[in-house]
Amino acid sequence: MVAKLESNIPKVFKNSYISKGTLNTKMISENILNFLSEDYVMEKIRFSIKNEHLELFDRTKKLIRLIELTEELNYIDEMIDYKLELRECLNNLIDLMNDIAPKGTVFSSHVGDGSLLGFWTDKYSTNF
Repeated sequence: MVAKLESNIPKVFKNSYISKGTLNTKMISENILNFLSEDYVMEKIRFSIKNEHLELFDRTKKLIRLIELTEELNYIDEMIDYKLELRECLNNLIDLMNDIAPKGTVFSSHVGDGSLLGFWTDKYSTNF
């Protein structure tokens, strides 16, 4: 578990999705990292980010690449290990997304579509 981020992104992201159409750990992780790296979002959270958050982002990117390589080379045992580690990183990323969620929202899947992950009010949230 990484330290809590003490920033909230603006309400413009309320009831909006970050990832859709997939429950794949790798793809969800990529979508979250892409969102977090957007200039507008980074501007809002940059003063709260600590080294351990940057290490999490870097480790997640490396694991994604290692999974791609082991899939290409058909190294099944290594790929399984990397996927398990990526799942832990994703859990930490989800915690961070909840930390920065606009006030009155949580980061979760949408009640009507479990593959739609975003910042939802209780009305639309399945709340992990």
